Amino acid sequence: MNAKPFRAACLLVGLGWLLSAAAAEEPKQNTRTGYSIFRETLVDLTWPEVKQAAEKDAIVLLPVGVVEEHGPHMGVGTDTYIAYSMCRMVKQKLEARQIPAVIAPPVYWGIVDPKFPGSFAVRPSTMKALLIDIFTDLKTWGFRRVYAINRHGDRTHRQVFNEAMAEAQQNLGLEFYNHQERKDWEQADKTKLPAAKMYSVENPFQPDYHAGAFETAVMLAYYPEEVDVDVAATLKPQNTFDPLGYVGDPANYGNANGRVFELSELDFVADCLARWARQSATK
Repeated sequence: MNAKPFRAACLLVGLGWLLSAAAAEEPKQNTRTGYSIFRETLVDLTWPEVKQAAEKDAIVLLPVGVVEEHGPHMGVGTDTYIAYSMCRMVKQKLEARQIPAVIAPPVYWGIVDPKFPGSFAVRPSTMKALLIDIFTDLKTWGFRRVYAINRHGDRTHRQVFNEAMAEAQQNLGLEFYNHQERKDWEQADKTKLPAAKMYSVENPFQPDYHAGAFETAVMLAYYPEEVDVDVAATLKPQNTFDPLGYVGDPANYGNANGRVFELSELDFVADCLARWARQSATK
């Protein structure tokens, strides 16, 4: 047997084995295409367009979230994605009511517990300083009304955010609509409160407020690539963040009315904001 062809054949076989072994050891690639949280925000405008929006007395919609764990089935950007999507829908509803609005770039640095990898935490002083700087810029450009949609419920996070708004209102003269803390909804028509139910079952697992059935359903409705439904189906209900970083029942996302409930709620919010804008314009 000729030795050269034999050695060449052995070399090809060995090379093929090495390539297949390397492919087997290669980490799984992330095939998600991703979503832009800058789309349709001020980032997509030129500076003259931003100036024109301020001159039209547009309401600034500010998405507020954090980057933190949302179970093993959703990305750490969940809060930011949802706050951003809600602002986009509110903007559409306001413009349908002839109320101009713009969306500020999302704020995603906030106060969280950083024990889960990927959860970015900043100090309260850092968060407050950042917000004050953002509000100062908006005032400098000529905007005077802000509505923030905050999707993070940490008590300290909310407190710092409310303090920043109060300070900006006092020192900068900005107006804020904050129904969650100041109970502005009490002035609205109670018959227009959202009628849709959050769940399609009578007795859903509770509590369910962080990456559980409802939040998983909302993310599936707007950002399906950010949810691993196969993993969600394996998760058992839990009423504390430990050990897997969610509170609720992710596997039962099919029993949550995520899109229906939020659209109903946002219709009500848009009506309240339109009323606020018209009252503010007469001052």
